[in-house]
Amino acid sequence: MNANPTKGRRPPRLWAFLAVVLLTLGPVATYGQACRLHVQAANGGRATLLLTLYDADTVPRRLRAALRNGEADFSTTIKGPCYAELSTKQAKQPLTLFVEPGDIQVRYNMAQPEQSAVSGSRTNSQYRYLLEQCPDYESDCLQQALQQNASQVFAPQLLTMLMQHAALPLGEQQALFAQLSGDATSAYPYHLLAARLGRAASLQPGQPLPNLACTTADGKQQPLSAMLDKQRPNLLLVGATWCSQCQQVAARVAKQHPEVNLVSLNLDHEPKGWDAPYMQALAIDHIPFLLLLDANGRIVHYDLREWQLDDALASPNHK
Repeated sequence: MNANPTKGRRPPRLWAFLAVVLLTLGPVATYGQACRLHVQAANGGRATLLLTLYDADTVPRRLRAALRNGEADFSTTIKGPCYAELSTKQAKQPLTLFVEPGDIQVRYNMAQPEQSAVSGSRTNSQYRYLLEQCPDYESDCLQQALQQNASQVFAPQLLTMLMQHAALPLGEQQALFAQLSGDATSAYPYHLLAARLGRAASLQPGQPLPNLACTTADGKQQPLSAMLDKQRPNLLLVGATWCSQCQQVAARVAKQHPEVNLVSLNLDHEPKGWDAPYMQALAIDHIPFLLLLDANGRIVHYDLREWQLDDALASPNHK
């Protein structure tokens, strides 16, 4: 009988140490690749930058970094190329980009994020190149780009852009979504699109407006139903005070269609912004967003375009 039960064995503490090392390194080596962002802000100063990563099918991650002397750095791991948003409290809109493993440089224009410059991400460069080939987001061009890149990680974003700028029937949107494949189906925006199309399917003509509330300018909650006119058609316009196009659409509708009750909702008033309950329930992912309702609060036309308003009002369905 061996008098020393530990003889010929590794000490228990060493086994525990090795287990901790394996557990620590395993997920990183298997699932994570290093991604570093170096940000230079055009206007310098001090601020807190927020980087939101939509990495594959995981829950979005939010990272913060202090901007000092006009520069900031982010360092993390990602599964592969993914959609991301860079923003500050001062910026009205985020900078949207695609990041990938490696070193990425961002020259960030907080006042006009769309004029920012990104280098070091081949995925982002390819996506931006495709958009540049489609001036004014021309729908046929976007649809061709989508069909030629249906398996790319940025394909869901191309479809989102197409849905925002073209009045596609729901059936056509669903058909294009069904064409997505490969890396596109593991991208987080893919799952957002699936949820949006599912909600949109329940918001077809004849369906009642869901029981929702919005936040008024004085911070109070008010049911949308209380803002509807039961004697005439209602046009719900979702926008923001910083959205000049939204203000222009509202002014034209008010002038050209006095027979319509215009209900304007501003994202500025919502504490959760784009995540406001009515934004989620109505599957709204762009502004200005128009929804035509009849006098009884039933949906006549979901995701209406301004140029479609005359025909929609001429339809007997809005009576």
